[in-house]
Amino acid sequence: MANKGRRMTEANPSLGITLPDSFTFDDIVSAIEHRRETTIKIIEFPEMKPEDGLFGIWLNTKFGDYVLHAPAPSELHRQQIILHELAHMILGHDLAVGKSSATKLFPDLPENAVIRTLARGHDDNQLERDAESLADRLAHSLRRNAQQSSFTKVFG
Repeated sequence: MANKGRRMTEANPSLGITLPDSFTFDDIVSAIEHRRETTIKIIEFPEMKPEDGLFGIWLNTKFGDYVLHAPAPSELHRQQIILHELAHMILGHDLAVGKSSATKLFPDLPENAVIRTLARGHDDNQLERDAESLADRLAHSLRRNAQQSSFTKVFG
């Protein structure tokens, strides 16, 4: 049986990543790297404290994309934090940023990085809600794919 690729988000094909029918976390990262024509580095950042309201951050640099995340109490929570940041990439949120006062506040940092950082923790922010929704869908698919894979390994 051939493994046919499919778009993750049939409702919005402009998102543009293609994943196999049964995909892994690494498949998601690879698809985003391919689409963005860059590398993604995922780094645990112990200085980041969830009690400060920041679990993860995506930094888009000329050297690649970096996802920094706080230490998580479980692998599932760690994955959700990272999927949220990857969802921002899939949704093109770095391209949705307009001019703001961010460049005045932090003149040495790229405006889009500042805005994404400042937006964290704001439940009323539509970009954050969209990213969390997509992260939830990706996590659900990953769990389903892992269960199917385990079943196939045992029962063929």
